[in-house]
Amino acid sequence: MKNRHAFTLVELLVVIGIIALLVGILLPTLGKARAAAARAACLSNLRELSTALRQYSIENKDACPIGGIAASPATDDYTAEPGLQFGFTTTVYWKGSSGEGIGGLGFLAYSGLLKSPKAFYCPSETDPQFMFDTRDGPDGTINPWVFNIKGEVNFGTITHQNVRLAYVSRPIAAYTPVATQPRNKVVPVIISPKPPYVRSFPRFAKLKNMAIIADLNNSPVDLNRRHKTGINVAYANASAQFVPMKAFEKAQYGGKLWKTLGRDDWISLSYGADSENYVLWNPRPTKLTGFGVWNLMDDYSK
Repeated sequence: MKNRHAFTLVELLVVIGIIALLVGILLPTLGKARAAAARAACLSNLRELSTALRQYSIENKDACPIGGIAASPATDDYTAEPGLQFGFTTTVYWKGSSGEGIGGLGFLAYSGLLKSPKAFYCPSETDPQFMFDTRDGPDGTINPWVFNIKGEVNFGTITHQNVRLAYVSRPIAAYTPVATQPRNKVVPVIISPKPPYVRSFPRFAKLKNMAIIADLNNSPVDLNRRHKTGINVAYANASAQFVPMKAFEKAQYGGKLWKTLGRDDWISLSYGADSENYVLWNPRPTKLTGFGVWNLMDDYSK
């Protein structure tokens, strides 16, 4: 009779140990590869958005839809500039005390120039508030996508609420959300500029080499949730690049370095004249003062 050979217990344990060792070596490498791929996809999204902004400007008399929605109560005084939530230009549909309507990059989504709405969202994001079409419950109360049809904003059966993108645009202009709402369709009305108050889109030609769209960057909390070591940034000159954390080391707010800011700080950072270290307040920033995060992005591209 032929002898049958089988693995001994020791041999099995050795094989299992080798497999475990290989898994331990490969998993971090695979994790880094996935992170690198997501970061590359994010950068590709920003390039696509930058291209779409240029196309939008060509079709709309050089207007570039960046900036944010005024969160303060609306006013009928056209000589008064609406207040802007500086750190929250990620909000593209606003419902609040200042009214309800589209602002900033929401007009780009409304125009239908991008093939996929996912281009507005970073694949590395983990917070549902800044992810694509996230829902919670029967009426979808987190972050619904409402720009599915060109020229319409459609909430369907969902309660009207704030809609956010995963990217922030340069806080260069504020818009009071003005809209008419026949059924579920929203027709935005852009407020005409009244010099020296910037009430409409900035001109694309004047943006030159400025950073115009970026990953969330209100505080290090935002960076740690995505690419860990920096952010992706798109410029008006059609370039896009990864800007490392070290580029923000000089950024300040109220005497505190940006890298030490916590959530309470960046919530304060988002409002009114206190944001002078973040952006130039008067009349509206085309250039920045102090060591604001946006002018440091500009400097890094030089």
